[in-house]
Amino acid sequence: MRTLVICPSRGRIEKCERMVKSFRKTTHSAEMVIRVDEDDPDLASYLSFECPAIPVIVGQRKDITTMINETFQLYKLDYDFFSVTNDDFFYQTKNWDLILGYATRGFGIAYGNDGIQGERIPTTSVISANLVHAVGWLQMPDLIGLYGDNVWKDIGQALGCLYYVPEVEITHMHPLQYREEKDDTFKNTNSQERYRADYATYLKWKKNDFPALIDKIYSSGLFKKGERA
Repeated sequence: MRTLVICPSRGRIEKCERMVKSFRKTTHSAEMVIRVDEDDPDLASYLSFECPAIPVIVGQRKDITTMINETFQLYKLDYDFFSVTNDDFFYQTKNWDLILGYATRGFGIAYGNDGIQGERIPTTSVISANLVHAVGWLQMPDLIGLYGDNVWKDIGQALGCLYYVPEVEITHMHPLQYREEKDDTFKNTNSQERYRADYATYLKWKKNDFPALIDKIYSSGLFKKGERA
């Protein structure tokens, strides 16, 4: 069971190091790759901090969704499961990757408790590679960086393959919940303008493209309507 976790990060080396330490302490066999911008003010620190088993990919500055999808394309044939993480997540449950991977039953989306959204939104999801390949991307391309979890929730619910595993705890150390500093990266990513833009894009996708995507997944032959894989 090979799982790849992709983490885009910018200007938050201390948070990223904390996340990586928790990841390495609790993970059974999942691997991680970190994607940073070539103009990141903390670039030298990202390239030198102590995580020799975790590669750091440097590229042009792009939106979060593009960073995730470009990184996914580099590894899409090499893993059984994919996951996207934030540099302010904190992994707490031992063998979380095995637990969530098995929970998908070989096809689907499984997620744990992030300490904020809980069952409402799959912010900590592990997605089977066969489902990602059927969809064609790891994050819905028209988004800038928000509402990607909502997209996967919609897909999982429509297919009957969305699984919440509350005993897996991967805490989101969100500034509003855990009194973390609202740094520049957070302010830019979570601006009201960004929320409005991505929410409008999400609603448009849900109305116009979502039904065709579900039909595309069914036509992939992975499973028939009304059946589980």
